[in-house]
Amino acid sequence: MEENSETTHFDTVSGQTIEVGFAGKTFEQVDRLTGVVATIVVFVVVFPYSQYIYAEGTLSTDEPHWIELR
Repeated sequence: MEENSETTHFDTVSGQTIEVGFAGKTFEQVDRLTGVVATIVVFVVVFPYSQYIYAEGTLSTDEPHWIELR
């Protein structure tokens, strides 16, 4: 049985590009005052040069929600 040993190399320059996406798992947040349940999606950024990861929960995958993240 043969193993797949294909790899891809991306030339990157520090600070030039980022990779963004959303984690597959969602979470629920309950407002203690109102009892309203909100679904939280996890926005993820990977910095290819350093391989550092930044993740933050947001209420929607709509662009205005994740563009405004700090």
